Amino acid sequence: MKGDSIKLDFATRSDPVTGIPVTRLSDGIGDTYHPYFTMPLLASDGSYLLVASNRTGEWQLHIIYLKEQRMVQVTEGEGVQAQGALLDRKNHRVYYIQQNMLKSVRLDTLEDIAHLHIPKGFYASQLSITDDGRYLAFTYTEEVELCDPSKADRTTVSLLGREHFYRRPSSVVIRYDVQRDKYQAVWGEREWISHTNISPLDPNLILFCHETSWYLVQRMWISKVNTDEVYPLVRQRYNLDRIGHEFFMADGRVAAQFSIRHTPDVPFYQHGDLFVCTDGTQEQRFFYPYTRPEHFQMNHAIDMGVGDYAHIRAGQTDKKSYISLQKYHQETGSITVGLLCRHDSSWQDQKSHPHPFFSWDDQTVFFSSHTNGRCNVYMAPALWEKCIYSE
Repeated sequence: MKGDSIKLDFATRSDPVTGIPVTRLSDGIGDTYHPYFTMPLLASDGSYLLVASNRTGEWQLHIIYLKEQRMVQVTEGEGVQAQGALLDRKNHRVYYIQQNMLKSVRLDTLEDIAHLHIPKGFYASQLSITDDGRYLAFTYTEEVELCDPSKADRTTVSLLGREHFYRRPSSVVIRYDVQRDKYQAVWGEREWISHTNISPLDPNLILFCHETSWYLVQRMWISKVNTDEVYPLVRQRYNLDRIGHEFFMADGRVAAQFSIRHTPDVPFYQHGDLFVCTDGTQEQRFFYPYTRPEHFQMNHAIDMGVGDYAHIRAGQTDKKSYISLQKYHQETGSITVGLLCRHDSSWQDQKSHPHPFFSWDDQTVFFSSHTNGRCNVYMAPALWEKCIYSE
C-alpha cells in the first residue's frame, strides 16, 4: 500500500577482484531495480533513490532513503509503468505513467496528480525532464500486433524488434509544460520512436531515436521545439555504422555508443563512445581497446564514464560480469577501461540490465543486478585507483 515503510538492512561485501566495498541496498524480497539510468533517479543531495519493486505482487515505485536504510512505497494500483519513471529532484516529485495516464506523486505528502491522458491504442515511452523540473518530454507510439512470438526465429538480431520496426507504428513526440499544464506535439511520423530525451538545460531541444537494430536506421535526431526544425544529429552509413543508447550529458551535449564495420558481411570491429553538440558540431570519438559496454553513462564532471561490461584483455570470457569505469584520452582518442567490481547479473531481461550511473557528486556508482534469482539495487564507490586497467 502507498506509504508503507520497509526497514532495510544494507549488506556490504568486499569485491572478490578489486576489494572495493559493494553494498546491496534492497532486501531480496521480490525483485527491485532502478528505472532507466539516463534519467534523474537520485536526490540532489544524494539522500534518496527512486526504485521499482514487485514485492507486493505488482510493480510499484518506491523511494530508498539511504541514511535511514528505509524504503517507502509511493504508488499503488495496477498498470504502473515503472521502468520509464523519473525523479523531479528540484521539486521532490516522481513522474510516471499508469494505465495511459501521465501522473506524479509528491514525496512529502504522497499526493497524486493526473496530468495528461495517452490516447487509446498507444503506449508511452520513458519520461524525460529538464533540470528545473518545468518541462517533461516523452513519445507515445501505436500499439501493433505482431506475428506469433512463440515461433519467432531466435537466431535473428533483435528478435521481435525488427518486426515491430517494419510495421512502422505511428509515433508522436510530446513536450509537457508542468507549470502551465499545457502540452505540445513537437514531431510525429510513422516510425518507431523511443529514447526521447529533453535537454536538461534547454527545453527547446529534444533528442529522440528511430528504434530497431542500430545499423538499420538513421538513429539519432534533434527536434528544436521553438523553430519546428528536425534533423539527424550524427549521419550514419546504412548497415555499416551502429549508434545508440544516446543521452544528454550535464553540459547539454549528447553522448552515445557506436560501432563500425566497412562491409555488411563482417562483424563490427571498432567500438567506442562519441560526444557531440546538439547542432552536430565538435564531434569527438573515443575507441575502446576491445568491445564496448552494453550501456554507459558519464559522470557530471564529464571526465569519466561507467559501463556494465569490463573488457580489459584479449580472450576474456567474463567481460559481461563486471562494472567498469572509463577514462577518455583527448590526445589519442582512446579509452582506458578500469574493472571496478563484479555485478554478475543474468541479463535475462531489461530489468536485470545493470544500467550503472553516477551520484551527483560523482563519488558513487549505482547499479542493478539479477543474481541468485532476484533483482537488487547496489552501490559502490567510483574508485579509479582501485580498478584493474585494460591492457
